[in-house]
Amino acid sequence: MMKEKGAWFIMQPILTDENAMAFPAGSPKDKKFFGVTKGTVQGIQMARKPDVKTAFGTDLIFDPVAAKKQSKMLAKLKQWCTAFEILNMATANNAKLVKMCGPRDP
Repeated sequence: MMKEKGAWFIMQPILTDENAMAFPAGSPKDKKFFGVTKGTVQGIQMARKPDVKTAFGTDLIFDPVAAKKQSKMLAKLKQWCTAFEILNMATANNAKLVKMCGPRDP
């Protein structure tokens, strides 16, 4: 349906690995984080199959410590995408999305 409607899938590979955000075990944030990571792989795989338009997005820029992990998040995409696809998502495809914002397009 995303391909049919022209919707975009914003890839943000949130995974439980050595670069993941650390929250106190059992805390509400820890439970929420685990729930999000659980669906990340499935979401990316589903978007790749029908060739849905993809871009890279993150909200890490709002946390100075987490922002340093953005390039590591991009690198995680190599599990599913080629280097060209990753760079294209983070640059050209993101630019296409900004163009769709109308007045917000610089």
